[in-house]
Amino acid sequence: MTPNLRSTWIGPFSLMAVVLSAISAHAEAPLYKEHCAKCHARAGTLATNLKGQTAEEKASRLEAFLQSHHANDPQVRARIIAYLIELSKS
Repeated sequence: MTPNLRSTWIGPFSLMAVVLSAISAHAEAPLYKEHCAKCHARAGTLATNLKGQTAEEKASRLEAFLQSHHANDPQVRARIIAYLIELSKS
């Protein structure tokens, strides 16, 4: 692939990744509302306060915390973590 052709494809794929991330985060919002919003109404505020330098650090800390904080189901917990991590990037 030539450099010009490669740069032609990078933009659309980057945009598609952003859109798919937003759709994925939006799909997990009902889980957050069901399991967390009763006490933590503003997911965006909670997400911006996550501790850690990288998304992986934030997810690891949140995973450890949520295991003892009303999130017993590992699949639900993983989806809520993904939702909050995505919000933290905004």
